[in-house]
Amino acid sequence: MKPTLLCYHISTQDYDKLKALLALLNFDVRLIPRNDYLQAIGYLAALPGYIRTPEQYTGPEFTESMLIMAHMNDAQADQLLAMLKMPGMPVLKRKVMLTDTNQNWTSAALYDHITAEIAAIRSSNC
Repeated sequence: MKPTLLCYHISTQDYDKLKALLALLNFDVRLIPRNDYLQAIGYLAALPGYIRTPEQYTGPEFTESMLIMAHMNDAQADQLLAMLKMPGMPVLKRKVMLTDTNQNWTSAALYDHITAEIAAIRSSNC
């Protein structure tokens, strides 16, 4: 499958920057709309066996952006992360690899999980 970046809660300007940059690498970039935050991540990443559910997310928008890197090997993920550190690129704090575990989660559940992990790390570093 083609390397894919799923993008959540980013501005149109930042999305356009990512899309232009990653087109050079032949990566697919998808902006996930808020109403799809209850779909399985496997569905959003176009994995076989996942189907769209009728559920629509009506909760609050994420307070920060999130990126899910799908169908990437380690070298591709490293290349993407290095490019995101380039001047002028958006600051995106939540970056996650698609895994066998989180492909079954919803975007909302993954976002909450990552947010809780960040809070735990911050509180343990006090």
